[in-house]
Amino acid sequence: MKFRHFAALVGTIAAVLATALPANAAQTPRSDVAAYPPQGTTTPHSGTTTATIGDDVGIQSCYGSQKYYSSDTYGMWPHYPSPTYATTTTACADINIKPTFGTSVTVCFEAWGGACNGYKWAPGSQWTVIASNVRDGSRFWIFFETGESTGYIAY
Repeated sequence: MKFRHFAALVGTIAAVLATALPANAAQTPRSDVAAYPPQGTTTPHSGTTTATIGDDVGIQSCYGSQKYYSSDTYGMWPHYPSPTYATTTTACADINIKPTFGTSVTVCFEAWGGACNGYKWAPGSQWTVIASNVRDGSRFWIFFETGESTGYIAY
């Protein structure tokens, strides 16, 4: 019974659309509508990262500044004997990570008194934003819930 009503509704909608639109409506370009998607629109990228259309150069330069990381046995990066924090740069607006294997990761900031932003899953072999819109010159460190982790980081 429900299916019959649904089929009738779909048929009615199709009939209304067929009479309301010109036969060539699908092929007629509209000059009053901008191209889709508009420049500067955010779109999904691989995994949970996002990219901005028209910002490919920024994304390439951000990932072009990537560094290899290897956490200590407790899951911290950077670790002794290096400084116990990393400092964000102008190369990226976000902190991005590309672990070799999937891991849960949190970013802690010196400016927050060492408070962290909560664990986030980062799949293996793909870029994931683990902190977004981070101010240049911010000191931070990372903890991996799974313990040791290796991969690449861009910030």
